[in-house]
Amino acid sequence: MEDDFKDDHDITVGVEFGSIMVKVEEKILKMQVWDTAGQESFRSITKIFYRGAHVVMLAYSIINGMTFENLSDWLREVRTQCSPDVMVYIVGNKADLEEMREVHEENVLQFKEMNNIHYFIETSAKSGANVETLFTDCSRFLYLKYKHKMNEVSTDGDSSNYDSSYYNTNINSRSGSFRESGGHRVTRRKDGARKLKPLRGSKQKRNCKC
Repeated sequence: MEDDFKDDHDITVGVEFGSIMVKVEEKILKMQVWDTAGQESFRSITKIFYRGAHVVMLAYSIINGMTFENLSDWLREVRTQCSPDVMVYIVGNKADLEEMREVHEENVLQFKEMNNIHYFIETSAKSGANVETLFTDCSRFLYLKYKHKMNEVSTDGDSSNYDSSYYNTNINSRSGSFRESGGHRVTRRKDGARKLKPLRGSKQKRNCKC
């Protein structure tokens, strides 16, 4: 999210938060992104953040077959905790390490079809391949899904019947198809208060298997 990659980085502890601005059909959409820890010890915490999610991205490493096998458990948890209409994406990471690949695309596409997954793409946080594509596609699909509800708000000028959790739009934001808007990591101070720290990286290219 900050167009930066570090080979040595800390694992996610609990939950990290960031937001980005994406332009879709002349509207600037603000996407809130929550990165939850994968360790079993954090499951009770991360479940809270499934509620109200419109998209869940299940990530695995293309060079680690076990991470792909674990997707079944994650998918089961998502469908237990999230609303029935949540969109589920599968994201294969480390696509730059093709020579070390353990998970083949045909296996992922088969899993996608069997489980009615909405979208699949392979990305590389290191090279930036398909990272921008992932978020712009996500924004586009969400916008098309909730476009009617958003238009009702803009034409009526009355947002009293609008659920802001569907989208947080900002029509007066800067233009550009993919802009960062204050990525942060959520931590807690000793007194229990929330504290925000800067997040990390992305870029672009395309290889969508949606």
